[in-house]
Amino acid sequence: MKMKIYSYIRFSSTQQAQGDSLKRQLEIAEAYAKKVGGVYQKKSFNDMGVSGWSGKKRDGLELMLEMAESGTIEKGSHIVIEAIDRLSREKHSTVQKLLYRIIDTGVCLYISSDEMLLNEVTINDIESVLLLAVKITLAHSESEQKSKRIKSAKLAKKKAGLDGKATRRAVPFWLTFNEETQKYECNDKLFIAEKIIELRQKGLGETKIAQRLNELEMKPPRAAKWSGISTALVYKSPALYGAWQTKEKIDGKYVNSDLIENQYPALITYQDFLLMNPVTNTVKGKDSKMNAFKGLLKCAKCGSIMSRHTFTNYNKTKYVGFRCNDAGKNLGCDAVGYRDMDKFLFKACKYLKIVKQVKTDDSDIEIRQLESKIGQIQQAILTSSDITALITTSQTLEKQLKALKAKSKPSSDVTVEQLINSTNDPQKFNLLARNLIKTIVVDVKKISRVKKILHAKFEQHNGHLISLTVLENGDALYNDTEATAELVNNDLLPWEE
Repeated sequence: MKMKIYSYIRFSSTQQAQGDSLKRQLEIAEAYAKKVGGVYQKKSFNDMGVSGWSGKKRDGLELMLEMAESGTIEKGSHIVIEAIDRLSREKHSTVQKLLYRIIDTGVCLYISSDEMLLNEVTINDIESVLLLAVKITLAHSESEQKSKRIKSAKLAKKKAGLDGKATRRAVPFWLTFNEETQKYECNDKLFIAEKIIELRQKGLGETKIAQRLNELEMKPPRAAKWSGISTALVYKSPALYGAWQTKEKIDGKYVNSDLIENQYPALITYQDFLLMNPVTNTVKGKDSKMNAFKGLLKCAKCGSIMSRHTFTNYNKTKYVGFRCNDAGKNLGCDAVGYRDMDKFLFKACKYLKIVKQVKTDDSDIEIRQLESKIGQIQQAILTSSDITALITTSQTLEKQLKALKAKSKPSSDVTVEQLINSTNDPQKFNLLARNLIKTIVVDVKKISRVKKILHAKFEQHNGHLISLTVLENGDALYNDTEATAELVNNDLLPWEE
């Protein structure tokens, strides 16, 4: 029975798959099979675009080891690698353990670059041991130096960015670096980014945006079709408002570092970016996705967010209700919930007013600068021993940020008609509603076990106010006169200061 020949192929970058690296390594294994009279197995193993230095888990290598240890790869079979650094570029002791793990299964390892066949005998040969030691050490040292050079280059680019200079680097598809001006410019792919922004501002989710782009045959930069993930990466990118989000590696994971302003041509304002990417503290799950007013409803008693829930009554009939998150968790609030509240809130939205805002300040830049500072301080808290002063500074900056955001009013092109027409799509409605509504404060008064009175006060970003009252018999009263503003200004809620 002829021996079976397997190959293990690895390279660090996906670009190498398009070059000759993959082809070359395959040909080496096939040539070896002919040389020794073995049978080359098409079921071989590879890790494409994976570093051999970082110690990161490699699926191809793990599968090969599992099959060797289980006997699926039979004893006496040969595994071919182009060079020892294809197997690993880690430190000598780690690579040595890996080699013994393979050889101990009775499988042989052939290293083509050195024409070395390792088995239970040759792996302990002094000449083989010395040669491997040198090769492994050189591979590890080379990767270590390369890592330092890359890290140094990244730090240099980051420093240049902080100094207000643009440098060539990987950027979103709609940007190109101009060597003459040493600045970034929008290229001929700009229309795709603008289309994604347009669809997102209309309330479409990532999947529907991807479907629309594919229908319009707008090709993505590096794939056959758009996916929900790829569209979300675009509308969540700070590059849309001109900022470069730098990253650094901590404990093997990349985390956000400095946010550097004015690096790219801005396509939208920071406030418009926030409206496209709302962040809330509401409860996640099916009801959250069905909540058209997610993140907008606040309890009048404690100020906590109110969420949508599906309940089951005594006769096992399901119904929808809204309640305060803190009250639902018994966190000191005794507010009661209200059934089918959204149908009244939808009707109240007809009274929203559109007032065009003209921005006259630099609040966008101030907000981003504060957020960047807070991020840096919070990162320092994780790595410093004396954190008291850092925590105090962070709290002070967070208060400043909250106050600045409260003053900043986003511009909006959303119409009331657009909002009303999207009531059948909760997620779309929610995204559009955030453009018009700042908050809805809800107060429910319990009259009896089944009778309640609902009060809701809408505050728009433009300062317009609407009041809604639903009486115990179900009659709804709406008020959007100037008297509402006077009432709210002179009658602070229990949780307001």
